[in-house]
Amino acid sequence: MNAPDVILIIEDNETDQYVARRRLTKRWPNATVVAACDGVEAIAYLDSGSTLPDLILLDINMPRMGGHDFLAAWFGGRAIKIPIVVMLTSSTQEEDRRRSSRHPNVRGYLTK
Repeated sequence: MNAPDVILIIEDNETDQYVARRRLTKRWPNATVVAACDGVEAIAYLDSGSTLPDLILLDINMPRMGGHDFLAAWFGGRAIKIPIVVMLTSSTQEEDRRRSSRHPNVRGYLTK
């Protein structure tokens, strides 16, 4: 993967956001890292006209709109530059892994 310009972390836990941001900026110091607390906030950011992210780290279990619902809502029928999505979740449920892998934008599944 080329170095991303913009990375979007969609995660409701502030500690997990912090850890992810630290690791990402260490790996790609020139990347802009943006955080959203759930899918609703992420869609608002993406619809705001801001630069689309090259990489999205996406939690599955979040209030208001979780990761799977975000994938359906944001990518469903949109003709956009396709970012890479990596699920970053505490879920160890095999069904979550299978469901994530069926989405064409999801390239990885990391368990916290």
